[in-house]
Amino acid sequence: MRTYRRLLTAAVCAVGLLGACTAPTVTWVPGATSPNAEPATLYQQNPAIDFVVYDRYAWVNAAAVDWVIALNVSRGEPLGSVARTGITRDFADLDATKLPVGTSFYATANRQVILVATPGGDVPYLKYVEG
Repeated sequence: MRTYRRLLTAAVCAVGLLGACTAPTVTWVPGATSPNAEPATLYQQNPAIDFVVYDRYAWVNAAAVDWVIALNVSRGEPLGSVARTGITRDFADLDATKLPVGTSFYATANRQVILVATPGGDVPYLKYVEG
């Protein structure tokens, strides 16, 4: 497992370095795929989606994603709490589609995962990025 993680990390780093050398300028066109998927687009594609918006990104519930669970992340510094819930358009930071107002979320050592505090325990949410 450790060897697999090292190989995966090396591959991701190599792709990232190559991409940094040749990255084109991207202009987002409404309705088109973008490097960072817009929350409104995600919701339009799947109205049942469970996500929170933080730092202009959608962080999607990853409780059923085995490889995210295997990361075994723990709480870091508090990032915020849900300000509005049931949002279906005009998303802003701290908006959520399903999480109740006041639900807190936390940073982790993995910058692609945050932990959301729920009555059943911490739930990982994965940063949704396309591209």
